[in-house]
Amino acid sequence: MSELLKELITYYTKEEIQEQTLCELIHKLHEIIPNMTGNLQDFINVKGDLDYLFYRSSATCVDTIFEDLDTSNCDSAISTFYQCSSLLTIGDLDLSGITSAESMFNGCAAITSVGTLNTENCTVMKNMFYRCTNLETIEGLDCTAATNLTDIFNSCTKLTDVGLTNIKTNLTIPSDLLTHDCLVGLIDELVDVNEARTLTVGATNIAKLTDDEIAVATAKNWTLA
Repeated sequence: MSELLKELITYYTKEEIQEQTLCELIHKLHEIIPNMTGNLQDFINVKGDLDYLFYRSSATCVDTIFEDLDTSNCDSAISTFYQCSSLLTIGDLDLSGITSAESMFNGCAAITSVGTLNTENCTVMKNMFYRCTNLETIEGLDCTAATNLTDIFNSCTKLTDVGLTNIKTNLTIPSDLLTHDCLVGLIDELVDVNEARTLTVGATNIAKLTDDEIAVATAKNWTLA
């Protein structure tokens, strides 16, 4: 491991490091590890999370970055790809060890599709796809453990198909373009709850549903708004 990388790890793991300093260190890291492999694994092993790792970087494909990385010891992916404006694709990812994916892809405005993400143990997905303004489809997102989906799709007005499963907490999808099949699928994945919950999809989408389909949500103690 290079001395410069050791220096980065030492600074990066200090609790008092502020966001601006993190950004500077991350850019420095990108300069010394151009291919995002090899020494990056050492860095992740010491750091123990993926927070801010590619913050505002020029990454274009998440799949390529994660292909040779072992992230099994990482439990957090906060703002990992924050404002990576060149990021185009997100394929299938195993994020089963992650408990917080807050703002993981926040501001990745070029992304149009996302594969299946194993987020079965993720409790916080707040702002996960916030400002992904060209995002149209998500193949799979497991919400089994999710307790915070606040603004997960804020500004994602082009969404047509969102494959969320095991939905237990309030959810807002601010797109009028959701397909009928997507809406029915979302209702099917709403979990029966004791305390009333709300799935907010807007009047345009609700108009695509029959009374019987809406009644399925109501029977589970969910309100469509």
